[in-house]
Amino acid sequence: MTQVTSGRVDKSLAHVKWSSRGLTKGRPLLKPQPYSREQILDHDEIWAGLVAQMRDLRRLNDSMMLRGDRKRAQAALNELDALAERVFYAYRVWERRGRWNRYYRVANGDLMHTGLTCRSIKPNTIAWLDWKLSGLPRHVVCERYSLCRHCGRQDTGEVTAEMMRRFFSEHYLGVAC
Repeated sequence: MTQVTSGRVDKSLAHVKWSSRGLTKGRPLLKPQPYSREQILDHDEIWAGLVAQMRDLRRLNDSMMLRGDRKRAQAALNELDALAERVFYAYRVWERRGRWNRYYRVANGDLMHTGLTCRSIKPNTIAWLDWKLSGLPRHVVCERYSLCRHCGRQDTGEVTAEMMRRFFSEHYLGVAC
């Protein structure tokens, strides 16, 4: 049996072995490293765009339903469904890479939420991710902004995956995921 090396012949990777069926699955589970501050900002800039795009598509769907234009409303729903997988993938990356704090700003004010699942955020609430603050501790953000009295006492990382999935299903997708 030949050992696969990491580029140097004298240092083998003990958990990777070659067999007649390919690489064996006997390797230990590797825990992904948390993102650096730059990676957090890059990731959350994309996340903010995805969430804003979902919000806009949901509003387009609602307005087309009120006008009675079912064809355009269905087209918006189809785009939402196509976008959902990208959003949930980005959410899973956030979970694996450290669940850093995120801060969502409410329009026309300095109020910040630590998550979209706050009970005071309704489907018609205009809130967007202030991605430049992502990853900062609460006490740093509290110095400049006021945090929501409902969700401001907890870190964003305390939001469970099920809560987030239910929130997106109810507020953006309109269907169960």
